[in-house]
Amino acid sequence: ERGLGTDQSNISVIVGDEVIVKWRSAPDANGGRSNRLRRHAQANGFSRTPALLASLTWRDGAGRTWILADVDALLPGAEDGWDHAIASLRSALEASAAMDAGYAESGGQLTAALHAALLRPSEIIAHPTREATPADVAAIRDGGLGLLQRTLAIEADDQDVVVARAPRLREAIERGTTASTPLGPIHGDLHIGQLVPWRGGLDVIDFDGAPEPTAPVGDLDAPARDVAQMVCSLWSVAAVVDERTDGAHTTRLQAWAASAEQAFLRAYRRGLQQSGIDTHAGELFEAFMAEQLCRELLYAESTLPRWRYAPLQALRWRYPQ
Repeated sequence: ERGLGTDQSNISVIVGDEVIVKWRSAPDANGGRSNRLRRHAQANGFSRTPALLASLTWRDGAGRTWILADVDALLPGAEDGWDHAIASLRSALEASAAMDAGYAESGGQLTAALHAALLRPSEIIAHPTREATPADVAAIRDGGLGLLQRTLAIEADDQDVVVARAPRLREAIERGTTASTPLGPIHGDLHIGQLVPWRGGLDVIDFDGAPEPTAPVGDLDAPARDVAQMVCSLWSVAAVVDERTDGAHTTRLQAWAASAEQAFLRAYRRGLQQSGIDTHAGELFEAFMAEQLCRELLYAESTLPRWRYAPLQALRWRYPQ
């Protein structure tokens, strides 16, 4: 067996070059959510996720069953999503080639297909969606504003970048969370690293949800959150390449990130229209973009300090002074 060699909150190992065993960081990591969502999506025809082969469970004295580990089929030739996206963008940049947004478009199409499957009824989840109530909308807004306040409380030498943009972030959160929206099961932690390129195409992995729950209204959430998480990660990819090329191509990378965002959104909307489902709310997307940048900065503060530069650069680029 061998490790994956990537940053994870769980422990995953490849066994026999055939399967991946994912040991959960805690037995109460809500593994049931992941399995339920995957089975639900697959029941609705979504096949772009590795096959779940088995789970290791434990039943406690109260009769509750906890999932300790999952066994997934290994995707032949699979690459880490972050590594693939960063290497592809850097190669095009250094070769002075056209940096198209084809990868972003593929991500938008895949996200739309995933949402179309998650938001339809199945024998696994008979009633997956409902309309958000005014109380739900207020909870989403208050959750976003709370994250902004926590982000502003971070003590760092470059914190002035965040403070200067706080009014725009607050406005996006408040303006975007004023109307009702459909709620349903979503991925919950969707980013470039969860899209795995392999010999058979592009698959979605890791349905555990974010390390810190994103849905203040329960297990259901707005699909626009997944969209914002994916788009935010596109800006982070450009920020990583900017850091690794010592800022020599900052203008081109900022322009690429902006065009990649639009390409992703166009492909996502087109995919939803083809499926007959309409979940994309533009103002709510902007609110979740602001919130996700706060989440990235808080994640760097609590877990991965060396990551701070990426969301900070994305914040500078997307919200220029």
